[in-house]
Order: sequence, then C-alpha cells, then structure tokens
Amino acid sequence: MTQEPLDLSSHFAPADPGAWLEQVLDGLRIGSLEQASWLLGEAGLVAPYYTEAPTHTVHAPGAWQYADLPPAGAHAASAISSAASGGADLVLLAEPTSVGSTDLPVGFWTRGSLVTLPSGTLLVDAVHAIGTGAPPAFSVAVGLSLLAESCADEEGATGIAFPIDTSYFPSMASLRALRLGAERILSAFGVDGAATVLATAGREVIQEQDAYGNLLRLTTVAMSAVCGGAHVVALPPFDSAEGERGIRLSRNISHLLRHEGLMGLVSDPGRGSYYIEQLTAKIGNAAWAQFQAWESEGGFRACRREIESRMAAFEREYVASVTSEERVLVGVNRFTEAGA
Repeated sequence: MTQEPLDLSSHFAPADPGAWLEQVLDGLRIGSLEQASWLLGEAGLVAPYYTEAPTHTVHAPGAWQYADLPPAGAHAASAISSAASGGADLVLLAEPTSVGSTDLPVGFWTRGSLVTLPSGTLLVDAVHAIGTGAPPAFSVAVGLSLLAESCADEEGATGIAFPIDTSYFPSMASLRALRLGAERILSAFGVDGAATVLATAGREVIQEQDAYGNLLRLTTVAMSAVCGGAHVVALPPFDSAEGERGIRLSRNISHLLRHEGLMGLVSDPGRGSYYIEQLTAKIGNAAWAQFQAWESEGGFRACRREIESRMAAFEREYVASVTSEERVLVGVNRFTEAGA
C-alpha cells in the first residue's frame, strides 16, 4: 500500500506578516524591531528575524578534511604517526621539513607565510593578520585583500586560511561571504573554480583560565566551520599543557561532528535560511566595500599600517568589554569555578 504524502497546508492558515509582527513585538515587549536588533560591526544592524532574503549559491563541499596542528618544535615523525593513528585526514607541520614517505598527507603552515596543503594548493594566511575582537566584515575584507595581493604577486594562492570565533551564526556567515568574495577575486585573475578555505580558531577562542571550556568553544568553532563550508578544519590543542591528549581531544571534536552528528552529509546547510542569508549578504557587502576601498589606495600592503592600527583598536575594545563583563567569557569572567 502506497502512503500518500501528508498535506498540512489545509490545517494551517497562511501567516499574516502584520499579525506576526504584532505578536513578536508584544512577546518581546518592544515597540519596534530596531529595539531588538544588534550591531555587527561594519555589517550594520541584525534584526531578530527575517521573512525574506536573497539566496547565495556557495559551492560548499559537504564533507571536510581535518588537519592536525602540532605545536612548533614537535617531532615531525611522531606528530605524523599520532595524527594518522588518531584519524586525522592530514597534518600541517609548523616548519617545512623533509618527511619522506608517510602514512598521512603532510602540508606546512609557517605562520605569516603561505599555507601549503598536501595537494599543493596554496592558501594565504589571514590568521596572523586578524587580531582579537575584529568584526566579521573587517576580518573577511582582510582575507580578501591578502588573497588579491597574492594573486597580483603571482604566488599561486587559490584560497585562504581564516580564523573564526565562537559567535556561531556570524562565523558561519563570514565563511560563506569569504568564499563568495574569494571566488570573485580568483575569477578576476582568470582562475576558475571555488576558493579553498581552511578554518581555524581565532586568537580569542583559547583561554588559559578555562582549559576544559576551550573544548566547548572549539566545538562551536568547528560547527561554524563545517556549516560555513570550510574545506579544511584545523583546531589547536584545547590546552597546550596537555600534550598529545590536548591534540587528540580537539581532533575528536571533528570526529564527533562527522560520525555522530553526520554533518558531512549536508552541503551548505545555511542556504535558504533567511537569517543566515541576510547575515551572509550584510557581512559580504560590507567586506567587499572595505576591500575595494583598500584596493583603491594600493591594496593590503599599502594600507597595512592603517589595518594594523584598527586591529589594535579592536583588541583594546575587546579587552575592555571582557574586563567590564559587557562581553561574557564563560569560565573566564563569569560562571567560573568556585575559588578560581
């Protein structure tokens, strides 16, 4: 017997936008949506809900590769062996070195330089250039500017290593906006195809005062990275003092999302969500405008002093907001262990 699809449309009347808005305002006890909106840096105000949005086609991979990040000075052979036995897809060593034949693909990431993936794909390193507390749109603009500079210098980079924080939805939208902007830049330089994105944790994610809380923060980062369409996810050890255990538990976050969360089975899960699409548009448009402004003044290299000055200001604002507890860091300035 073939079961007919369940049709619920006849049981529920279409929602009237005006009536819905009235109910939202009444429930939140506010007079307008602007009172419940929040500022996302250069991207402007973000409303509490949306009823329409442009749809962006982001060629998300659906599945991702996980890269171990052994600390600088780690013994290469031991790091590779540990990554292979722990189920990592590749390992990125901090220093270029001859490793010979290995059981795992090996790449290199010298901070402040190009990232070389095992496939030979080169990524610009935006992680070293983006400081603590930088807004999403500004961060994306920095990544795009570094990629454009690399393309102009004919270095061969076709992707970006990019840091994200624990703001789940803005980080997801930032990666989507980054990919869209990067594809525009590569296309302008005659490079076809999607840009490769490696996502990792920003500087503010790892907090020494709350090592186990770092596992939760890294999980949020990994989920944003996966849902934002990162090709490679690379998490630092949740606690550098833990040695191999610190690397393993960070790696297991990716395993959990892949094998238990089944998150690799869905390509671009944010597509069609009014909220995510609006965030992507807001961050993407603001980032592109900032990128073009820097390009008109000579690009990243010419504007480096200005960019670093603004990064320093963002960090000061971030530190002040943490100190005043305007910004809550769980386990650091609020909800700390008794006696800590």
